[in-house]
Amino acid sequence: MGKNKNYNYNAQVEAEMRRHIAEKKKKEEARKASAKKNLKIALIVLVIIAILVTAYFIWDSIPKVTYVEMKVEGYDAPVIIRVDEAYARNTARNFVSLVKKGFYDGLDFHRIIKGFMIQGGDDSHLPADQQAKPIKGEFKSNGYDNTLLHTRGVISMARANDPNSASSGFFICDADAPHLDGDYAAFGYVVSGMETVDAIADYAVGKTDGNGNLYSQYEQPTIEYIKILDNYQEK
Repeated sequence: MGKNKNYNYNAQVEAEMRRHIAEKKKKEEARKASAKKNLKIALIVLVIIAILVTAYFIWDSIPKVTYVEMKVEGYDAPVIIRVDEAYARNTARNFVSLVKKGFYDGLDFHRIIKGFMIQGGDDSHLPADQQAKPIKGEFKSNGYDNTLLHTRGVISMARANDPNSASSGFFICDADAPHLDGDYAAFGYVVSGMETVDAIADYAVGKTDGNGNLYSQYEQPTIEYIKILDNYQEK
């Protein structure tokens, strides 16, 4: 009887050990299967991310065209401008970014020379922390192949002597200005509303100093707003 009891006890212990080992093995196999599955999912996610990142950079490399509408206080016809990254990508993007922020709303055209250009968007009177950041000058003399010429209706960035000092100030040519070609970052052109540009240029005749700055007794034409036109169709 004693031997049978020991035999049964040993058999039970051995069976319990086998069951424990089997369960442990099963859990280990499940863990490995889960790890393999998670690794597969992670690899799929990484592939998807790589595809999306690649697609974004491809999309980002394609020059974009944006149309903006500028309304100047006291002038009926809005000025529609085609902003084209094909000529000066970062310049165009900087301008569009500022437009989206409403940066230009309320700024003035402070320098006007009929037969040359109207210049506005200057932020030098604002506190330093509210001023736009300077950007690299995208024009030939600064090492950038910008092919857009300064003809009537073209919009370009104003700057100081430093070729990389342009930030927010811009000008619109009301006549051809070939002497600026290669030295200023042109980035688009007016497609509608040149009559307003001409009217602003006419307004300033006899009211400016030798550099085109309006005398203090005369009001500077104020930009009511510049906004993005999402569905504009150029005629």
